[in-house]
Amino acid sequence: MTLLRISSLLLIVIILCTVISDLQPIKGYTSNSELIITELMPNPVGADEVGEWLEIENFSNSEVNLQDWLLEDLSLPEVRIAAQEIIILARDISVIKSLNPGINNQIVLTNFVFINSGTTIKLTRKDHLQQSIFTYSEAQAGKSFELMRGNCEKIEMNLQGDTIGKANTQCPENLTPTAPITATDITAAPQIVIFRVNPNPSSDSEWLELKNFSTSAVDLNNWYIKDSSENGSKYTIKNQVLSGNSYLQIFPQGISLNNEGDTLYLFNANSEAIDIFHYEKTDKGTILGAASVVTPVPSISLTSKEINLVQTTVTTYSHLAIPKIYRLKLQE
Repeated sequence: MTLLRISSLLLIVIILCTVISDLQPIKGYTSNSELIITELMPNPVGADEVGEWLEIENFSNSEVNLQDWLLEDLSLPEVRIAAQEIIILARDISVIKSLNPGINNQIVLTNFVFINSGTTIKLTRKDHLQQSIFTYSEAQAGKSFELMRGNCEKIEMNLQGDTIGKANTQCPENLTPTAPITATDITAAPQIVIFRVNPNPSSDSEWLELKNFSTSAVDLNNWYIKDSSENGSKYTIKNQVLSGNSYLQIFPQGISLNNEGDTLYLFNANSEAIDIFHYEKTDKGTILGAASVVTPVPSISLTSKEINLVQTTVTTYSHLAIPKIYRLKLQE
């Protein structure tokens, strides 16, 4: 084999590796793509053929021409997108403007159709060197799916509606409480709470999330979680330290997060009840947020020590309206 042929083969390999690496999706988007799909509305309130829209952001430091890209197999018009600019692709511009009178973004008329049951949408540069991939689950009327801001790399349904033309919702670890917290709230409410629960995920496994509201790290080794089942099963946390103002996502084994509603109990290593999270029947893909204390406590398989602690916890915390303290801070 001649030196020229070896050099040619090496060049081909390098080109192929570059293309493949440039197209690797990371949980809904590609980190090296100039244009990224940041939000879409697949199931608007009203007719889909006029209310659907898609949001694209130019994450590069230079102008990008939308005409150089394809939305699936759909050609796009010539639109100059400035660096860091957000534009909106819509099936009916007048409807989007009438529903969102405050937005000043470019709105581009585009003939696309979204599936309400969920799918993957791809925005691909015509040279196939860059691609933004956006995957969403079954849609609810009037609720968009958005790529959350921050480092979590998540696409979530916006349960409040949408953020069209605005900054997307922050990742949970980037949230900063805005509502005031009094000294009484800090001392009375638990520092570690069951913060969010996903009992009926669109994909993957059930999960829950703990949050440490204090500024100090907490050793969670041998803390455990129980549900309202009668079999006494529990999930024990091992070798985890939760830093101050931080979150921990858990995929609990051995307990089931019932889709029809359930009550979850968080105990520390001394079997002291720390938090209680109650939820009702939940739809597929819905993430439930913030701590919820309920009374009366359902009859579940607990030791007599645990039952006394749970009852004491409910008596102590129920008058503080813990769900309102934390949930309102997230929504403001």
